[in-house]
Amino acid sequence: MFRISYDGPPDVHDALRGPNAYAVMEEAIDAVLANGNRVVLNATISSSNVHRVVELVEYAVKRNLPIKFQPVFDGLAYGKDVRGQVPDRDSFREAVRYLAEEKKKNPLVINSEPNMEYYTAHPAPPFVPCVSGVLYVRIDPQGMLFPCSIMLDDHLKRDAVAEGFAAAFQNMPRVHCTDCMCPQTLEMNYLFDMNLRSLKNLPKLF
Repeated sequence: MFRISYDGPPDVHDALRGPNAYAVMEEAIDAVLANGNRVVLNATISSSNVHRVVELVEYAVKRNLPIKFQPVFDGLAYGKDVRGQVPDRDSFREAVRYLAEEKKKNPLVINSEPNMEYYTAHPAPPFVPCVSGVLYVRIDPQGMLFPCSIMLDDHLKRDAVAEGFAAAFQNMPRVHCTDCMCPQTLEMNYLFDMNLRSLKNLPKLF
């Protein structure tokens, strides 16, 4: 399975990803499908497209591709400042509410129901037990281990190249988080918590 980033129509996608990025994305999708592989669209809700999520869903329907939505957060940019792309709270909630309703009739929207409910309730979401850094970690291209895609502080990282993966994993600092903006991490926590609605949604995610 290939996850391909999709931010919206050409004017939105190219503004965020660079000139001609939309055309390159479509070429990548066509190439992956032509080789018999599965494509899932990853759509990041930002200030650039928060009012255009209908168009994102329409594109997924047009291409008959599953689409997963996530809020913009620091871990997506490997430390770059993304604050200018964070949508206002009300607009974000309205977008997620629309997607939650769309999911009821559209199987291509693959976020789980608990995931949607969590983000709709933000910034006061329900508690979800977190096992980041305990049962799974994030590995960056340099071989650095972090508890998850949100917790990227230098004091939390372990060097899997220098220490070896097993030692780096075992020495990962234990962390506690009450507010998760990474949908992959959130879905993993729901699964390890044996949330039945998340488990039922599992085949769509992997």
